[in-house]
Amino acid sequence: LSKIFDNLEGDRIGVVVFSGSNFLYLPLTMDYDASKLFIKSIDTSMISSRGTDIPNAIKTSIEAFGNEDDQQKMIFLFTDGEDHSNLSIDGISYLINDQINIHVVGVGSSKGSLIPDPGKQKSFLKDESGELVISKLNSNFLREISLLSNGKLLRISKSEPVSENIVDIIKKGEDSLI
Repeated sequence: LSKIFDNLEGDRIGVVVFSGSNFLYLPLTMDYDASKLFIKSIDTSMISSRGTDIPNAIKTSIEAFGNEDDQQKMIFLFTDGEDHSNLSIDGISYLINDQINIHVVGVGSSKGSLIPDPGKQKSFLKDESGELVISKLNSNFLREISLLSNGKLLRISKSEPVSENIVDIIKKGEDSLI
């Protein structure tokens, strides 16, 4: 995110953090230096509720835009896509309008990996029954979200940085307003 912020000019950014619940962590701003300080402090202990509620995170993101109809609106959703609601696609579809593009950034591995426990060093999260929690990338679900809003599906990988792609999407979106 810091690399993305370093390459923006005149774009407002905001951050919604989410898990089973969500909140607007950074209201829309053009103060990129302050934004970088905010994102450095994001960690998995910020929200105590487990699970993933993507529709409500998108709803909070849309509400953060307010009633500004003349501005280009984009949401970049960073997630593994492990949403635990059966009605998520319907809920997201209901929220989206023609003025908002949701670009999805897939985070994680399709094989799955353990989630570090922020409360304990060198330990991993466990569920209520004491089993280790494994997070898997749900590519199909993420693709569906991006298609709903004419967005792009990107993937974070160690070999290919995604920040340049995101900046290009933002700049192309600005060009389309002319």
